[in-house]
Amino acid sequence: MAEKNVEFLYKRERELREKLQNQMKIRADFTRRLIHELKTPLTALIATSQLLHDETEEQKLKKLAKYILDSAENLNKRINELRDLIRGEIGVLNLVLKKVNLEGLLITITEEIKPLCDQMGIDIKLHLENELPEIKGDDERIRQIVLNLINNALKYARDGKNIIIFASPVEDMVQIEVRDFGPGIAAEKQNFIFEPGYQLSQNESPTGGFGIGLALCKTLVELHGGKIWLQSKQVKGTSFFFTLPIYKR
Repeated sequence: MAEKNVEFLYKRERELREKLQNQMKIRADFTRRLIHELKTPLTALIATSQLLHDETEEQKLKKLAKYILDSAENLNKRINELRDLIRGEIGVLNLVLKKVNLEGLLITITEEIKPLCDQMGIDIKLHLENELPEIKGDDERIRQIVLNLINNALKYARDGKNIIIFASPVEDMVQIEVRDFGPGIAAEKQNFIFEPGYQLSQNESPTGGFGIGLALCKTLVELHGGKIWLQSKQVKGTSFFFTLPIYKR
């Protein structure tokens, strides 16, 4: 009797696993086709709006062309994030791992994003531990993680508020924190924040979105062998933390 039960459970587990794998394949195939259908007209839209912006001299038209271009490029970025998320889920998203000067990378990212922060009336600060060690990672993907977290913080920061980035070694990892001083996230919602497609209410998330960015951050961090989590208190703000492995010679 026990052997029959074990055999039944094994067969059932195998059937469920195969069904899940088939559903993931169907979703991945559908998403690839959807991305292709969106990318084709979007590429033409980006090229056309760029040409219009460069060629026109009339300032009102130039401003409208820039708005179209920025919106199209933002949509293109969201589509690329969706593609990367699906690749990560099915195990075909590859990293180019090498020795990375994390301190220099964080300084560069902060300097690049500062004009946007200034425009929004938000002060961004970077606090680094002395002699921050080099890490093993994909510098482009690390940039993607940090920028996603900063952009997420910008949604909730208010005029006159700060965004602070901390980085320090913790055992054999480097821990990076991106802190905002916005409204915070309710405790009952924090467990779902990294799930694909999860979105806060309009009151909590003023700019909306696809709910892809944080899920992609989780995928990329875990592919590096790190972890990502958050701490948040309503009214006081939110901190997102993630770790990356220190480079070992």
